[in-house]
Amino acid sequence: MADPRCYLKAGPDACRPGDQFRLSEQEDVVAFTSHRPPSWRQHVWQITAHMATIISLGFSLMVLVAFGVFQLFQWQCTLRIANRE
Repeated sequence: MADPRCYLKAGPDACRPGDQFRLSEQEDVVAFTSHRPPSWRQHVWQITAHMATIISLGFSLMVLVAFGVFQLFQWQCTLRIANRE
């Protein structure tokens, strides 16, 4: 059975796409055939990329909320000025 991790991991020490599970990875074969993910550690750069994505999403949401509050404040100021005239 082909190891699905070989399709995801690249590098000089990685397995090639299509390589089979090793005999020592019997638990991973059982997990994979039971529709559970096999054990796989993410690299530091992947964890860093996920964190950067989450931080960027949070920052973007804060900017959008701040822009919306600013537009709402300007709209209220415009209504007050229009009501005075």
